[in-house]
Amino acid sequence: MTAPSAPPDEYTLLCERCGYIIEGLPTDNSCPECNRPIALSLPERRTGTPWQQRSTPRSLVQTWWQTARHPLRTMDTLRIHEMSLLGMVVPTLLMCGVVWWLIACLLETPTTQQLNLLAGPIFFFAFATFVSAIGLLLLSCVFAVGLQCISRIRGTRITPDTAWHIVGLASIGWVLTYAIWLGGWSAVRIWRIIDPPIFDYQLRQRVFFELDNILMPTLLGGFVAGFTVFLAYAILGFNRLRYANQPRPDAPTPPTPVAAHAARD
Repeated sequence: MTAPSAPPDEYTLLCERCGYIIEGLPTDNSCPECNRPIALSLPERRTGTPWQQRSTPRSLVQTWWQTARHPLRTMDTLRIHEMSLLGMVVPTLLMCGVVWWLIACLLETPTTQQLNLLAGPIFFFAFATFVSAIGLLLLSCVFAVGLQCISRIRGTRITPDTAWHIVGLASIGWVLTYAIWLGGWSAVRIWRIIDPPIFDYQLRQRVFFELDNILMPTLLGGFVAGFTVFLAYAILGFNRLRYANQPRPDAPTPPTPVAAHAARD
């Protein structure tokens, strides 16, 4: 027996390990192909992540934590038929960006001599947050489309919703990226607060040193580290969810004779 390359439709019950069609088989049996219990492939067992159960900042952090600790277990609980706001990608980038922006502006405040000078750092960090979030979102879009293309080539079943769920869980890599960026910038600002440069030439020397030894390595290193984690989770999610099942929607009820007659009239 071999795994089917093209299931009859997107709701056909497949073994989530090998892709064998188990539609109509007793649920207390095992897959004839790989011997995986059929009960483990039923969509009813997907209870949803904390973010799917209740969309709050706290549940988003809980889903990050669960994904980092138990990625396979978290992927097994995904309700792949439920999508809102591109899964977790947009909320993750939004929350990380806002936290980064607030802390960065807060660390700028002690060095500001006049209140009107706050407008510059606030605008700069807002612009940097927006650009970085848009860039990471576009990269996530590319990966979501790529997962679907690979799925069609390999004969698996990664739907657009499933691809976005995979990318959403993989966006924990972007959490790491923002954390490294925030750590590097915070180190620079705290250093300036503790040991502020007094003369202009000291400030220029400090700026070049920070760019060459802290800020640029942090910027590049944070992206590389986050992208590596993102890629690893995306590959893991593809392998885990390539035959994921979703509940079949309720069939439409046939019209009554009276309703059908009224529709003809």
